Amino acid sequence: AAADAVAAPVVIYMHGFTGQKEHGLEVGYQLAQAGFACIAFDAMAHGARDDGRIEAIAAGAQNTYPAASGLDMYLFMHQVIVQNSQDVQTLLSALADNHRFDFARLGVTGVSMGGFSSFYLAANSEVVRAAAPVIGIPAFSQRWEDVLLEASTYTEWRPQLELAVEQSRVHSAWMREIDPYLKLAAYAPRPLFMVSGDLDTDSPKVYSVRLLRELTPAYAPQPAQLRLKIYDGARHEFTSAMRADVVEWFQRHL
Repeated sequence: AAADAVAAPVVIYMHGFTGQKEHGLEVGYQLAQAGFACIAFDAMAHGARDDGRIEAIAAGAQNTYPAASGLDMYLFMHQVIVQNSQDVQTLLSALADNHRFDFARLGVTGVSMGGFSSFYLAANSEVVRAAAPVIGIPAFSQRWEDVLLEASTYTEWRPQLELAVEQSRVHSAWMREIDPYLKLAAYAPRPLFMVSGDLDTDSPKVYSVRLLRELTPAYAPQPAQLRLKIYDGARHEFTSAMRADVVEWFQRHL
């Protein structure tokens, strides 16, 4: 780049569970057209970093919970979310001296697991200046307790779940430890745009609605910095309308 080139604001994109960095190409291209540098990477055990762990959990040989419940996979997804935060810090350190990037204007976004990761990063990193989690959940502990309770209502799963009571206590404690929900009040009044699908059953909108209620007082001096948009008819998907709104959010706030 030319010595007098203006450094671009940066948006980090994080893909969904079982996805890969290339899934961010479309929104990345739109962000680039709007003047941003977009950085996407393969999460732990995904894409070029695939090490067979997801396949092993799917096979179920060493699982704690009934394979059909998906609980072991859900736990592993949260391990990936925590690692995503560490990977972002590694990227920022590695690129700190690259004059093409203005990390003082850093945004994060991501879809599904990447949306969870965006909430987690916003809650745990002071360098994030704007966030747009897409079809993710901010309440890790509450969601875990809900899916665990739901699983217990299936008669055929109950015996294995009863054998895993102690492991479930450990897992629940870890979910509370990593949960970004209560930490997000300290993120205010930095811009937070939550994107939900009205018909999304994988990442139900209710958790973002609850967070909106919790955060509204903290954003009272700057209410335009906090937004939840629920897209009519949208399921667990990143629609073109969502992409356009995410790009516009970063244009306005970065």
